[in-house]
Amino acid sequence: MAISDDSRSSTRAGEPVRTDLGPAQHQSVGPVHGHPAPVVALRTYRFLRLSVLGLLTLLAVSVLREYRAAGGCWQGSISAYYFTPVQSVFVGTLVALGVVMIVLWGKTVVEDSLFNLAGMLTPIVAFVPTLDTNRCGLRDATGGLVTSRPEADSVIAGHTPAVVNNVSSYYTVLFVALLAIGVVGVVAHLWTRWAPVVEHATSYWLSWGAATALWAWGVWSFTNDRDDFLTGAHNASAIVMFILVIATIFAIGVHRLREDAHAGDAPERRWGIAYLLLGSAMVVGCLALWGLNVPVGDDSRLVLQLEVWLLAGFFVFWTLQTVDRWNEGAPPRTSTEVERGVGAP
Repeated sequence: MAISDDSRSSTRAGEPVRTDLGPAQHQSVGPVHGHPAPVVALRTYRFLRLSVLGLLTLLAVSVLREYRAAGGCWQGSISAYYFTPVQSVFVGTLVALGVVMIVLWGKTVVEDSLFNLAGMLTPIVAFVPTLDTNRCGLRDATGGLVTSRPEADSVIAGHTPAVVNNVSSYYTVLFVALLAIGVVGVVAHLWTRWAPVVEHATSYWLSWGAATALWAWGVWSFTNDRDDFLTGAHNASAIVMFILVIATIFAIGVHRLREDAHAGDAPERRWGIAYLLLGSAMVVGCLALWGLNVPVGDDSRLVLQLEVWLLAGFFVFWTLQTVDRWNEGAPPRTSTEVERGVGAP
């Protein structure tokens, strides 16, 4: 789980380095003038961000190809393409997206924590398919097209063993990860005094506690009410995931406006407004789609439209933030690192 640190990525190319650290901190953790971020780390950060845009594009292309292969017939949601030849791309994209949202550190406690939780839910959205599907593009075990509702139900039921295996494995790995993070936190407080933990204890333990609670809820549901979990986990996880993503966008926008208020920096204000407008557009768009479909009694494509709108908004957000943080992918090297030759370009 990432640990947020506002100071570690606040130095932009061409901007002065912070000098408001105490003497002891300045010797051990303060950034050094004239020593840029490690080139490999910055390149890795940039390509990690760009890879997300590539994956989302891959998912869009795969869905469009399946739409054409199915004779111009849409599934009721992108999630329903789990049961079509799009399955591997759909699952792989969401799992990779979840990993990236967890491993990339946020600039604030709120951003970091919300993205960690959203990233935890994303694989569940991938592993547990929606049960609301039609026959567009569905294929049986032999590769033949499904032509009846009973055949479609049989195809859906046939994926249950894979779902159970995937979810069980995922929750097991999450347990190990959360346990390790908890142990690291305790050791840091009692013995090592590791700065990323002890200097940000509240954010560390709040994030860990929220993630542990989310894991416990999922395990309890999966163990004690398997049928309801298989029926409802996908929709519940997807809704909460998108809410967390939109909340993160608003949190980033508010943070940038606060940076502007503190430093009087017009570019910060423009970025903040851009994030807030995007988050608002995603919310208003969802309400508009609901208003256009539900009151007239036709919501057969509502979920598909909502998912497309929200994923498009996420794509725009990720592009915006990639440009915004293009030079912030790695913190400046510290005095100690420079002396040891760590991370030299």
